[in-house]
Amino acid sequence: MSKIFYHIILNTSQTQADAVTGILYSHSCLGLEETDNKDSVQLKAYFPNQKKRIDALSAELKKKFPNLTTEISTVDMASLQFQPKPFEPIEIAPSIWVVPPADLETTGGVARSVACGVLLGAPTGTRRDRTRSCPHITITIRPGMAFGTGRHESSQLCAQAICEIKNPQSKTLLDVGTGSGILVILAHQRGFKKVDAVEIDPDARQNTLENFELNKIHDIQLFENIDSVTKKYDIVVANIDPPTLISLHDKLLDCLKPKGILILSGITQEQSKTIEKTFKNLQPKQKKNLGEWWCYIYGYYIGYKGAVIRCPAL
Repeated sequence: MSKIFYHIILNTSQTQADAVTGILYSHSCLGLEETDNKDSVQLKAYFPNQKKRIDALSAELKKKFPNLTTEISTVDMASLQFQPKPFEPIEIAPSIWVVPPADLETTGGVARSVACGVLLGAPTGTRRDRTRSCPHITITIRPGMAFGTGRHESSQLCAQAICEIKNPQSKTLLDVGTGSGILVILAHQRGFKKVDAVEIDPDARQNTLENFELNKIHDIQLFENIDSVTKKYDIVVANIDPPTLISLHDKLLDCLKPKGILILSGITQEQSKTIEKTFKNLQPKQKKNLGEWWCYIYGYYIGYKGAVIRCPAL
């Protein structure tokens, strides 16, 4: 069956790349590939086959970045032969490493040298050279067409938030829009009492299940949509574009226990006020950023009757 998507190629400067990426995701970008050159960055993005959405995106990009060069076309995803690229391990949170499977390792097999948070063989003085104490967590990920390896700042913000949750063994967690499964796998590895995930895209679900298998995980329930979720969770994580976060407001709260914690990311500074307004019945416990990207950790749940319930500490 044919799947037609819009394919946009953009060439931008290193300094503008984060801001341009934020705009792409704010218009429901389905997948993004970044290629760093010496003085520039090439972005390849995929979008649903919705011309009005593309027209709005083009208008915003032209207004904010007049000198940005773009190429827009349509592509049949069924005709593409996706080949995941080798990648180096990345530390997405202190002592939390994402590594490739053996066939995607870069030369030298450095991925298998992750031990106690230290990547052996890394150049002295680099981020990977910093000594960490055990225990550490290693997550093996085969990236899919639409989802990557945890390099995006919003993924790292969520990973750090999950790592800050105290007593995970007594808590349950739901990851909405799990993509390649990095965050829910991290929660599983941290020992949460029960973790589940939601992913609506069938190709992404296949990639998620493959990554569960690579990490020898067989007890995560993967829902095809949030409407199928009937349980309530102590922690709900949603690293999704802001329009989708807004549309899922009621459903996210339906999945959250009254004293639960809601972690939201995929939000740029420009979009943060809209998110704050939409989730005004929650009060943020923490608000953190990496570059252009922000993460909200809601630690107070204001019930529909207006009662404020203090949430336990993270």
